[in-house]
Amino acid sequence: MASSLRLVPVALSAAPLSLMLLASGAGCVAPRSDYDDYVGRTTTLRGTDAGASDVVLDVDPTADFSGLYLAACLPSLAADPAFQFLAWAEIKVDFTKNTVDYTGNWLNEAATKFDKASFVGAPLVKNGMPLAGGKFKLSLAETIVPGECQRLGPSNLVVKDYSVDYLVTGKNALCGEIAGKLTSPLEYDFAPPGDFCVLKPFKEGDPLPVNKGADGKDYVGVAASEFHCP
Repeated sequence: MASSLRLVPVALSAAPLSLMLLASGAGCVAPRSDYDDYVGRTTTLRGTDAGASDVVLDVDPTADFSGLYLAACLPSLAADPAFQFLAWAEIKVDFTKNTVDYTGNWLNEAATKFDKASFVGAPLVKNGMPLAGGKFKLSLAETIVPGECQRLGPSNLVVKDYSVDYLVTGKNALCGEIAGKLTSPLEYDFAPPGDFCVLKPFKEGDPLPVNKGADGKDYVGVAASEFHCP
């Protein structure tokens, strides 16, 4: 999940959160005043609910979705898709045990390619997650999105009781709903719906996707329309 939260995550994840968001990582810590600035810049964006649709998925729950994924996480705190967190996610499914292993690495905010040279922070690793009906849950007591990954400010983002409820939505495609509490450098609760991670299959060396925001400017990441589950 992964993940997942600039917030893994993912991861979501990267794992992002990367997000969402997801394990302890190195990074600098900015004063709280730095975040007063970006909180102000995203006031009209935060608190939005992207809303999960009532789509009925026609997915084979026994299909093997092991592989490499680009994990993109967009919490409602940073609803502008230009602030999404990107991560490298590797998933391994064991159908003899019905479990999922997840390894995620946050990608540098300036990355333009899906490659290991862009890894920042510590990896997120979660093995043996129970799998049932195409669903599994990634959960960690604490997740850290390194400042080099997230685009809202230079500080590490610390999320307590981080989790992503993942759902296989198609052939090698997953989405997830983020939960947890951001505790540093400010407080935010991800309990309300609207904080999403999406996973898309990618190959090492692939260029990262580029999309246009509402302001017409290009940003690196997946399109805003993809942040829903399902």
